[in-house]
Amino acid sequence: MNDWLGNELNVDDLVVYTSKSSYVGMVLGHLIEVNEHRIQIRPIAYSGNSNLAKVITLHSYTDAYKAVTKYHGSVQLPS
Repeated sequence: MNDWLGNELNVDDLVVYTSKSSYVGMVLGHLIEVNEHRIQIRPIAYSGNSNLAKVITLHSYTDAYKAVTKYHGSVQLPS
């Protein structure tokens, strides 16, 4: 599956996404499932994030599903 810019999305990719029910703006996450019906993302840990175990599910009929974008930068996670 490709994001809206044509980048191929695969499990274990980093992506930016938005989910109006949980966040405002774009959030960095780890892609844990992707198919034509849904995308599941685990938010990346950041200061103040209390939902580290939460999995975000975006369904294909939503605008949020269509806006997921592959992240090409590098991230150094805290140990």
